Amino acid sequence: MTDEAVQQYLFAGSVTHLLVTNGDNLYHPNFFKDLIALDADVATCDFTHEMLYKEVVLEESHIDLGGTLYKADAIDEYASSNAGPFFTALGDFPSPRDYHDADFMLSNYIVQSGGSFEKTENILFYHQ
Repeated sequence: MTDEAVQQYLFAGSVTHLLVTNGDNLYHPNFFKDLIALDADVATCDFTHEMLYKEVVLEESHIDLGGTLYKADAIDEYASSNAGPFFTALGDFPSPRDYHDADFMLSNYIVQSGGSFEKTENILFYHQ
């Protein structure tokens, strides 16, 4: 369902960035301004989860989709596939754990394809 929503959103008009989130996240007022200023294909920030500090690194289980801002043109080629960006990043034979780490897998897929990854150490995202 996420891939379908991403595809509809990206092809709806002049979209420059994409954030996929849900109702249990909180954002600092500077979240978008600070992440857009990084000018990266994948921009993110450190965050808290259940009152614990989480340092983001580009590794499995160390990045959260709700705190990651993607440049639309960085995921456009994956979004235009029949599968969508997340399923494309999972590969042909994903394990159950891969679905949990789809946020890392897409981010890593973009970086491995030549995209840029940057983060601010400012805590701008509060995962509930």
